[in-house]
Formats: sequence, structure tokens, C-alpha cells
Amino acid sequence: LASGASPPWTQGTQEDLDDRQKHDIGLLSKAEENELRRRKKERKKQQRAERAERRAAEGTEGRDASFEELVGRYCGEEETQEHSKAQLKQALKAMAQQLEEAKRRAAAGDESLRSAEERLAQELEARTRTERLRAEAVQRVEELELTSLEIKAERQRWKQRELELLSESARQGNAVVRDQESRDRSDEAARDARIKELEGLLKEAIVRGARLGRARADVEGGKADLERKLAKLKEVARSKIRRERRHHDNEFAASERRVERAEDRLAEFLRVSAAECADGVLEVHMQHLATVGRSLAHKVDEQAEIIEVLQGLLQDHKDFIRQELGSELLLPASPKQRKPPADVPPKAVARPHAAERATSSLTEVTASSARGAQSSANGAGTQKSTPGVVRDESSARASALGIIGPIGEEGDDSGTSEVSSDELSGLEEDGQVMASGSQAKNSPLLARRRPAN
Repeated sequence: LASGASPPWTQGTQEDLDDRQKHDIGLLSKAEENELRRRKKERKKQQRAERAERRAAEGTEGRDASFEELVGRYCGEEETQEHSKAQLKQALKAMAQQLEEAKRRAAAGDESLRSAEERLAQELEARTRTERLRAEAVQRVEELELTSLEIKAERQRWKQRELELLSESARQGNAVVRDQESRDRSDEAARDARIKELEGLLKEAIVRGARLGRARADVEGGKADLERKLAKLKEVARSKIRRERRHHDNEFAASERRVERAEDRLAEFLRVSAAECADGVLEVHMQHLATVGRSLAHKVDEQAEIIEVLQGLLQDHKDFIRQELGSELLLPASPKQRKPPADVPPKAVARPHAAERATSSLTEVTASSARGAQSSANGAGTQKSTPGVVRDESSARASALGIIGPIGEEGDDSGTSEVSSDELSGLEEDGQVMASGSQAKNSPLLARRRPAN
């Protein structure tokens, strides 16, 4: 304890004690330290008292020696010579003072002895109290050790319980893991089956895609062939239309010249036969009109041939559209899910109907041209029916142009629309030529000459 080390009964057990027990052990350690300090102080006081007693004993012996010396000196002097009573009294007073001083020192020594005895009694009492506190502390430490052992046993039980709970949770976790593994295996089997099914569908889709690709390639090849044929037909039709246009222009110029000559002859004939019968003049005039009607019928036949060529072009275009749409209709799809392909515009679906409408319009034009030719062949009504026929042909051709024009706009084939528009513009010009030829009879020259008649 003097070295400041902790008591042996507290070593190795403080870690198992609670805060209250640690506090009690700290208080005991502080009390022991205070007791050690007090003992050191009492030991030092006792040593000082012993030194004072030794000094007092040494002083008494010195005083006795000096007293004997004084008595011997004064007695010797008394024997040798007689001193006065005053000197003797003075010596007695000095001796009395020394005696008082010795008494005071003896009283102080007794007092210090009593205080030392009291200190010894207090030290004995403190030691007894310390021993009692030590016994209580030892008993407390034993109780604390017993408590710590109980706590250790309780902790051991809790550890055992924790191990049991851990083992139980491990068993439950293993069961859950086994269930999860079984579910994972079943899910994996289902996923593998689904993957196989999707692989089969993918292979089937690849095969169908290859077939569709080949079909599309065939369609593209057919389309290219049709485009080449259409280009050839376009060149042929253009060349023929140019020839027909030049021919019609030449005929128109010749007819104008003939009309002028006929007008001149008619005027001359009218001047010559003014006095003759008007029936003969009318007959000549009607014969001339019949001749003009026959020429117009010939022109109408030529225009009918051109219309037949255009109908053939339209039929080829319609067949191409049907083949294009028919290749899309051959796809293996349900009727509800059947839709037009993405690369074909929605307007192309209505293209066959427009082509049919154009064909019917051209048929009407042909019929009207035939009717015009028949009406122009009549003798009496040729002059009145010919302008109407020309107007009917012009209107029918204009309607055909109005029908064929949207087909060229809706279709994807720009060459087809271009050919149709060029050919039909040529037809319209031919109709205008025929109309101008029919209206030539009502020329200003005749208008100027008729009042003379």
C-alpha cells in the first residue's frame, strides 16, 4: 500500500465490477492513502518529541553540574574566606531561577509525553479502525467477486442462449435458402422453356423475313422491269404523239388553206349563181360540210387509237399496282391484322379505283368520239352536231385529264404520271385543233361574206 499499488483483492476483478463497486473500491483506496499520510505525520511528531526529551535530559545534567560547581565554589570560598550574606542570597536566587526553569522544562517534557501517549492511543485506535475497514472492504470485495461470478454465470447462460438462437436462425435461413433455390430452379426451368420458345419464334421470324426479303427482291425486280417497259412505252407514245401532232398541224394548216379556198370558191359561186335556185347552193354547201365532217371523223378515229394506247398504258400501270399490293396481301397475317405496308403510302391503296375511274372516263371519251363521228357523217345535221361533238370530246378529255392527274400525283412512279400528263396534254391540244377546225367554218371571213349573200 505504501508503494501506491492497488490492493491485491482488486486486481483482475475491476473489469467485472459495476460502477458502484468501483466507486466503493476507490473510496477505500483514498482512505488507506489518508491513513498512511497521517501515520507518517505522527511518526515525525514522535521523533521530534524524542529529540526534545533527549535535549531536556542533557540540559538537566548540565544544570546539576553547574549547581554543584556553584555550591562548591561558594562553599570553598566560605571556607577560605567569608563572603557576605548578599552574595549568598544572590546565589540562592540564581539557583531558584534555575530550579524554576528546570520545573518548566520538566512540565513541558511531561506534556510532550502525554501528547505522545495520546498520539499513540489515537494511532492504535486508527489502526483498529483501519483494520475494521479493511475487513469490511475484504468482505465487500468477496461479495463483489461472488456477484461477478454470478454475473459471469448469467453471461455464460446468455451466450448459450444466443448460440441456440443463432443456430435456430441458421436452420431457418437454410430452410429459406433451400426454398429459394428450389424456386430459382423452377424459375430457371421456366425461363429456359421461354427462351427456347422465343428462339423458335425468332427462327420462324428470320425464315419469314428471308422469304419476305426474297419476295420484296422479286417485287423490286418486277417493278424495275415494269419501269423499263413503261419507259419504252413512254418514248414510243411520245414519238407517236409528236408525229400525230405534226401531222395534225399540217392537216390543220392544209384544212385552213382549203377552207379559205372553199370560202373563195363559195363566194365566187354565190356571186355567179345569185340568180339561180338557192337549193343548189345549199346542196353544194352541205356537200362541202359533209366532206369536212368525214375529215373530222377520220381525225376522231385517230384520236380513238391514241386513247386505246393510253388505255393500254393505264392498264399496265393498274396491273403493276395490283401486283405491288398483291405481294403485300400474300403475307401470313389474319384478316383483322392485315394492314398496308409501311413503305407504300396510304394514297397508293386508292390508286386502282382511280385507275378504273380513268379507264371508264376514257371509254366515255371514246364513245363520245364515236358518236361525234356518226353525227358528223349525217348529211343534214353535220353543221350543227360537229361543234357539239368537239366540245363533248374536249370536256371528256378534260375530265380524263382531271382523273388521270391525281393518279399521277398519288402514285409513287413519277415517270408514269409524267407520261400520262404529256400524252393527255397532247390529246387536249388535238382536241383544241379539232375544235378550231370545226370552228373554222364560223371564221370572220365567212361572217364578212354572209351579209353579202
